[in-house]
Amino acid sequence: MLALTLLTGCNDDKLKTLEAENQQMKARLRILETEHPSIDVAKLEAFGKDQLGTSIPDDDTPGFQRARASLAGVNAVRGALEKVSPLTTKAEIEQQLLNPLHALQDMWPAYISPANQQIDPMFQSCRDLPIVLRIGIEAGAVGNKTVLNLTSDLEKHIRFECALALSAATIKSKHKQEGKQ
Repeated sequence: MLALTLLTGCNDDKLKTLEAENQQMKARLRILETEHPSIDVAKLEAFGKDQLGTSIPDDDTPGFQRARASLAGVNAVRGALEKVSPLTTKAEIEQQLLNPLHALQDMWPAYISPANQQIDPMFQSCRDLPIVLRIGIEAGAVGNKTVLNLTSDLEKHIRFECALALSAATIKSKHKQEGKQ
């Protein structure tokens, strides 16, 4: 503190103000961390590689790893969805279906952010895929068959677009590598 005061030429009042602002910022950061827990993106990307790595090999296109993780995660949730019965509790639906979809959704950077600008736009369908499936599951959980049917059709279309984008990135990368040889 003394060094800070000497370097900045602050008086006691200014120093107290800065300390109070620092404490407020720390409190805001703690709130943000609890409201928006960090997502282990590397773990999700590794899951995507484990599930789809043989059919969709690695690629260095920005966003590819997350896109593959989205598709693999949605496939896993789809598999779990087939096991849902009328006896499945709301808590089980939340734990087994919705929480993984929230994690897949949250691993992507904010739409309006510099980080999102770096992701290849062809992967936007992969970004949207877990969102659409989540909306459908939530609609089904409350008995809204209309929304469930609409999102189901939309999810199939978006899943196809996502798989196509991943395949296109892989093919494009392969052609680049062959051109260098």
